[in-house]
Amino acid sequence: MRERAVLVMAVCLVGLFVASCRQCTQRGCKSFLFLEVRSPDGGLVEAFRGTVTIDGKEATFECPPRAPDDPTRTCGDAGSIELDLNLIDRAETSRSLGSISVSVNALDGGLSWSSTVMPMGQYVNGEACGPGCVAHAERVVLEPR
Repeated sequence: MRERAVLVMAVCLVGLFVASCRQCTQRGCKSFLFLEVRSPDGGLVEAFRGTVTIDGKEATFECPPRAPDDPTRTCGDAGSIELDLNLIDRAETSRSLGSISVSVNALDGGLSWSSTVMPMGQYVNGEACGPGCVAHAERVVLEPR
């Protein structure tokens, strides 16, 4: 009986040790919004600006950038931008990433687009750790205002 109690105790201790060692590191996880901006005829728009509203806070972006490169706003090839949603204009220590309001305007004319997007959650360390990050790609087709 004593051996059984010791065995049960050992199994419980191993279980506690394993549970306490599990970490939700979110390593390699990045929350981003990727926009591909096109004109009504389908061509890529080279110069555009816009806003994203996250948790009631608005952040701006522009391609090509007027200021030195900002790692939270990366203009790629013509017509594309990647916004790092974890860091963009971040002042608080946590942020919920539910729906995101986005608006985009062409710099050379009266074309614009706006919508609310819902990024998908990613479970980098398994569902027990929760959605560590979100990602969304959106094809934006600018229309006359």
